[in-house]
Formats: sequence, structure tokens, C-alpha cells
Amino acid sequence: MNIIKHSVAVFGLIAAPAFAANSVSINIDAGKPGPVISKYVYGQFAEHLGTGVYEGMWVGTKSSIPNTRGWRNDVVGALKELHVPLVRWPGGCFADTYHWRDGIGPQDKRPSNVWGNHVEEINAVGTHEFFDLIDMIEGRLLRCRQ
Repeated sequence: MNIIKHSVAVFGLIAAPAFAANSVSINIDAGKPGPVISKYVYGQFAEHLGTGVYEGMWVGTKSSIPNTRGWRNDVVGALKELHVPLVRWPGGCFADTYHWRDGIGPQDKRPSNVWGNHVEEINAVGTHEFFDLIDMIEGRLLRCRQ
């Protein structure tokens, strides 16, 4: 046990100057402003997983759930209250197959496609609906390019 104490003490004597040579100091001036981080770095991500969009954010115009043009009023209200600066849609795997042209025009005339685990996408929530949501929450949008 004595050998361990002496070894640690010797290591401390040898290592101390090496650590001291690489010391770091930080000065903080709380009165001086720092760099500004753009609020557009932070935002929301809307993806068609499970019931995230259909039955979640979007219930359709014929739903008994209170909605405005198909978007749930409680969701729109919450997003407005959060002051969401940016919404990214479509996202994830859905962006791999979605083309903006599939989401314009009358909903019953839009093509459906299959993606993921053979889930049929009816494109009821499309480009027009997304732009409508952004207008309702007074936000900005970020679309995946195609």
C-alpha cells in the first residue's frame, strides 16, 4: 500500500508541470453580447409516419374534430403559440418518393403512390395543404428539393 501512495505522489510531481503548461482559462463578460444564432436553425419536422400527419395534424374537412380546411385547430393553435419559425415537409422516407406535382389540384384527382412498407399515400395532404398550414401558423417553410 505504501508503494501505491509513493507512486501516485511521484506521478503527481511529474505530471503537474505538463498539465499546467496546457492550462485553459475562460473569461465571461455577461454584459457583452455574443454571436447571434438564427432562429431558422430551429424548426419543426412534419413526417408521414404512423398518424403524425393523417389523423394527427390533418383530419380532413369532414371530420368531427374541430378543424380549418382539414388541419386540426388545436394543432394549428399550438404551432402558432410556439412561434414555429420553420417547418420542413415532406420529410424522411416520404421525401424520397413525393413529387410536389402529386399534391396539387383537387384531392380526388391526385395520384396515389406507394412508399415505405407498401403504405398507400393518397396525397390528401399535399403541396397546397402544406402551404395553407404555413400561412395559418404564420411560419416559413423548408421543402426538400426534387
